[in-house]
Order: sequence, then C-alpha cells, then structure tokens
Amino acid sequence: IPGAHIDIDFTEFNTASAADYIMIYECEDELCLNPTPVAPSRYAGWPNDQSSFGFISPAILLLFVTDGSGNGAGFSATWNATEPFCGSEVFTEASGSFSDGSSNANYHDSADCKWIIAPLGASLVELKFTNLLTEPSYDFVYVLSCEDERCEDLGLQLLAALSGYYAQSQIVLTSQTGVMLVVFQSDLSVTLPGFDAVWTSSTEQLEFCDGDYTLTDPSGSFSDGS
Repeated sequence: IPGAHIDIDFTEFNTASAADYIMIYECEDELCLNPTPVAPSRYAGWPNDQSSFGFISPAILLLFVTDGSGNGAGFSATWNATEPFCGSEVFTEASGSFSDGSSNANYHDSADCKWIIAPLGASLVELKFTNLLTEPSYDFVYVLSCEDERCEDLGLQLLAALSGYYAQSQIVLTSQTGVMLVVFQSDLSVTLPGFDAVWTSSTEQLEFCDGDYTLTDPSGSFSDGS
C-alpha cells in the first residue's frame, strides 16, 4: 500500500546476548535498494527495548543479525498494514472542518500530515480546535501563518506548537495573511484520539496603523489597528 501505515509487534524476543539483534529500515519501495535506518534501528529484545513499532512507509526491511557464539529461542512478530489516516490537503473554501483522520480511533504512530488553508481572496483565517488530545511533549500539531498558498519555509511564522490536552474551543489562532499551514507529527509509540478543527475566513482588508495621526477631539479611543 503506497504510503501505508505499517505496525510491527514483537510477541517474543529471546536472543543469546545484545550481540544478536534485528536492524529495522524504511524503504522507498519493495526492492529496498536504498534503505534508511530508523531510530532506534537496532532492536535486541525485551526488557529494555520497545516491542511495537509504527511506520508510514511503502516498505519495511528487517535484518536479523547473530554473532558466532551462543543462541536463544529467537523471535516471533506480527505485522499489519493499513491506509494512512491523513496525508496532505489544500483547502480553498471560505470555511470548513478537518481532523487527523482517525475518527473514533487513535491516530497512527509516525504520522506526518499537512493541511494548507488558503480560502480564495481571504485576508484573514481563523482556526479553532474543537478538541485536541495528543501524547504530551512527543506528538505535536504545529500551526503556521504563510505568506502565500505555497507555504514555503522562508515565509512561515509559527503561531502555536500544541501537544497534550486542550479543552473545547480553548485554542483559537489567526493568520492575518489569509493563509495557514497545519502540520501534525507523531513519534514511534503511544497514540491518542488526535484533534478536530474548524476554520473561518474573512475578505475584509484590515487597516493597521501607518504613519502619524493627530487627535483633536476632547476624548476618544485608538489602537494599533490590528
């Protein structure tokens, strides 16, 4: 499955020593001509190592390496490949909603998803999270303001990096450029329900302060215009 989420669970692992181990690699395709080691790439079994791994990759390569002395019972493992919950999307509607895609389940390990919110003609985009629950300090939702709909690195401004639990409507973020980028990234272990969000936009041109102003009335009010 291209871009599949692949879960590998070791149900048994008993080797003679740390010199006998499994190396884990991510591959661009089933040929695995240029495999990339994952972290931790060397798995020597319980009790000190994790027993479950999650990846978003076209293919995974496992190499079992042993030395010339000692032996053990070896290992048993299961795998499961599923379609990823989220990927990359661009929204041009004036308002709408989206989520991490997991519905009533937990999101996947190793998620890396992006949403660009670029309503046509908008001068302002407001994003509200109706709920958000991720593994604290490990799985993050990043919200950034973009100069334009390409959302290139040089034109990005970080508005928030969210991780953990936030109550309904507790987080409301605004991009005054009319374009916003949302990035969701999770690590290799521990998953939670994720998030749901809604956005609205405005085509009104904001008039910020620009130059010098003279106020002659006896009383009144003023601001920076933002």
